[in-house]
Amino acid sequence: MTYRKIGMEYKCVFCGKVLESPVDLEGQEVECPYCGRDKLVPLSKHRKKGCAKNIVAVIIGMILGLCLRIIIGIPLFFIFATEDGMPSDITLILEVFVAFVAGAMAGSLVLRMGWLAGMLTQLLRIIVTILVIGLLIFVMVTDKEVSYSFNLLRSPDLRVVIISVIVACVAGTIGQKYRKEIWGFLGHLFGLIAGIFMFVLYGVGSLAYLYFLYRGGKALFEEGAILKSLFWILIAGPLISYGGIALVMGIGMIFMWVFKKIHDWYAPDLGFSSLNW
Repeated sequence: MTYRKIGMEYKCVFCGKVLESPVDLEGQEVECPYCGRDKLVPLSKHRKKGCAKNIVAVIIGMILGLCLRIIIGIPLFFIFATEDGMPSDITLILEVFVAFVAGAMAGSLVLRMGWLAGMLTQLLRIIVTILVIGLLIFVMVTDKEVSYSFNLLRSPDLRVVIISVIVACVAGTIGQKYRKEIWGFLGHLFGLIAGIFMFVLYGVGSLAYLYFLYRGGKALFEEGAILKSLFWILIAGPLISYGGIALVMGIGMIFMWVFKKIHDWYAPDLGFSSLNW
């Protein structure tokens, strides 16, 4: 088990229990009497490292939430948006889903207080909401010419923020409890998406190259432009179609590398085995 030294106390990073010991256990293999796991006791700087990992976990959740909001929000905007903007129910569903995923991701990477990590993924929204509400109240109190009714509790935007924060807190608790299942699911999902994406990518690249072959043949037989035909077939076609495939594959490899680094960085503390790909 991995114990974190707190004076003469050692804390298991797997189950969170604290063990009192009259002797120095640092650098030894000790079996936790609560969860039964054992591992080399970390160095004395583990506490600072653990704090940094918790902060990074929250940042990862925030980034994931932002990416999901963009990836899912743009198609929803084009499908459901009207002149008055996005329907409130669609916006609420999107924000609740994003908050849940972000909170669960942050909670799955911390040892304790997953609800707090989940809540902090919505920290920017909370800060912005507080600033906006404070500014409105300040204007209404100081400017006598501003006379309009504003019920804060009935504001749709404020209700979305409140619901998102609650959902993120619950998701953080769930993520902390089922972290292995979450990361196992993410690994399989990532592999499935990567396989489907590669199949679609090669299909699109092949169709693109066929298009350039068509342009080259058209230039040769209809216009009699041999150089133009060779340009489409030998230069533009391979460069754009297969070069685009290589570029997208490179981006995908970068995402896989980042995923592996994050997983392996948290693996020793969370009881995961390192990825071998």
